Order: sequence, then C-alpha cells, then structure tokens
Amino acid sequence: AISKLYDAWPQLLVNVEVTSTSGWDQGPRVKAALAHAEEALAGHGRLSARASGTQPLVRIMVEADSYPLRDTIAEEVVGAMLDEVGGRVYSKVDLTDDLGD
Repeated sequence: AISKLYDAWPQLLVNVEVTSTSGWDQGPRVKAALAHAEEALAGHGRLSARASGTQPLVRIMVEADSYPLRDTIAEEVVGAMLDEVGGRVYSKVDLTDDLGD
C-alpha cells in the first residue's frame, strides 16, 4: 500500500462557506495571513487555498510536519477569512490518514 511508503504529515481541510467566492483573497488581512502561512510552512509543509468551482466555498488545506503548526496556520487563515470576508466554517476534515490502503 502506498501509505506504507511515506510518513503522513498532519493535513487538515477547512471549507469556509461564503456569500461570494469572487475576490475572497484580495483583502489585506487574508493576503497577510496567506503570506504568513507560506512563510511559516516553507520547508515544513504546504498550503492550498482556492475557491470551489461548484459551491460557494473556499477550500483551505494545510499540511505541516506537526499538528500544532498545521492547526495554528489553519486557524490564522480561516480567522482572517471570517473576519474580512464573512461566512462560516462549513466543514473541517482531518485528511492525515485518508489515503488508505
């Protein structure tokens, strides 16, 4: 199984429901949170943040070499979004072990 070939890093997907996905990443707080996340994760993980193409959601996936780093970055980015864009957390899914066998 592929899951035996690597050590899974903690990965979290947060779906934020918004009124409109247009321009969700253009405000100063969100831009700053995304930039800080990229800097903090350099060499320690990755961030994927994008608007859904089919639902009024922004999907934020954070993968890091530790749970505390993953959770801190996710909270910062989601918090900035909720403060600046509005909306609500639609779902939160821990993907760490979801590759399966």
